[in-house]
Amino acid sequence: SVKNDESKGLEDIILEKYHQKISIQVLDEKDNPISKAYYSVQAENYYKSKGFSVSDNEGMIYINNLPDTEISLLVNHDGYQQNFWQGLPGNHIELVLKKE
Repeated sequence: SVKNDESKGLEDIILEKYHQKISIQVLDEKDNPISKAYYSVQAENYYKSKGFSVSDNEGMIYINNLPDTEISLLVNHDGYQQNFWQGLPGNHIELVLKKE
């Protein structure tokens, strides 16, 4: 809080920007892309996606502006078992969903 005799300038406010990114391709057990797979991502104490997003027609997920720390990714699709991945951003990952 700011008292009457104090002022806060923009130099006092630090906005942390995240620069890491990750790409994930969601595949079935025969290496076919799974489109419209739901996913959520989080990095404890840094970042949490709001709700779920979906993979594109090629099964690709692109996530930018991630912190330089371990992230957790949860992916699922109707008819498949959900899959969980944990690791550092900055790479490309192929994530396989198995049929239920």
